[in-house]
Amino acid sequence: MNDHKVIYLIPDDNGGAMWCEDPAPEPGMEEYDAIKYIKYEEIAARDRLINNVVDVLDELRLPHSTCDDCWYSCPKSEDGCCNDDVGAECNCGADEHNSIIDKLIKQARELVK
Repeated sequence: MNDHKVIYLIPDDNGGAMWCEDPAPEPGMEEYDAIKYIKYEEIAARDRLINNVVDVLDELRLPHSTCDDCWYSCPKSEDGCCNDDVGAECNCGADEHNSIIDKLIKQARELVK
């Protein structure tokens, strides 16, 4: 049964085609002869959902950790780290976490194209 989110273009008896909600409405018709179309409203709704997911993912980004004692802060934090021995790379996990968020956002945006 069709959920009205798709419509099919099926061959008719005159060599043309007609729109139908069933890919094989009559005996002897095959589903593979029909061309399936997703209705625009469904695509628009999906795109809105994906864009909302991207917005939520964006909010899940983590800042680099800053501690009251800057000796323990992440070197990439706003205030930096007072311990020069730790180097300049992230040591709080924010870069790794945000990298995963970036990958998810990229994949989601690919779906909206």
